[in-house]
Amino acid sequence: MEEKISPLAAGILQGLKEATADAQGFDVEGLKKTTIYRGQKISSSEKISKKFVHSTEKNLQVAS
Repeated sequence: MEEKISPLAAGILQGLKEATADAQGFDVEGLKKTTIYRGQKISSSEKISKKFVHSTEKNLQVAS
């Protein structure tokens, strides 16, 4: 017995099947991937010192 589903639901099911196949390592025709690499992590102390130096420089420029 074949289920009757809407075209929208059929599209969602197709997308889920493609995503599952991709996650299992299979090549999926028409699937486009982009890899984004994160930049170098900055430690909390470096972030704080950069903010402090930046705000101190601003204060010195205003006071001059």
